[in-house]
Amino acid sequence: MKVKMLAVLLFISLFLISCSNKNELEEATNKRNVSSEIDAKLVENVVGEWVGDTAGNYPTYGKFTITEKNRSLFFDDKKLQITKTIDDIVFTQTEEEKTFYYDFKVIDKKLTVYPSYSTRKGFTGGSLAPMELIKDGK
Repeated sequence: MKVKMLAVLLFISLFLISCSNKNELEEATNKRNVSSEIDAKLVENVVGEWVGDTAGNYPTYGKFTITEKNRSLFFDDKKLQITKTIDDIVFTQTEEEKTFYYDFKVIDKKLTVYPSYSTRKGFTGGSLAPMELIKDGK
């Protein structure tokens, strides 16, 4: 009888401990704050036709068209909210429940896109391989 009671108490204790850690495993919903000051000229530099950089790591990305409308960038089939601009980087995020980030760094006629996503607290990862693009000369 004592062994059964001890087993039940142990099970209840483990169950309560696992429930109390639930907050640590919840999805991170780190929406970026939207800045009121966006550098329109920098955003204009991102807009256009882009192709994979043949001198870069991945020349076979294909062709991308980036457009801008109402403080949003349209990249491939994704609508991205522009959150801020700093130096030569345009920071964006998706408006979906699961937030993805696409940060665009412009240097001359080269564009590097840094995709990433939120991870659970305590987990690593979230950064994907950057895409190196150049202005389409056509």
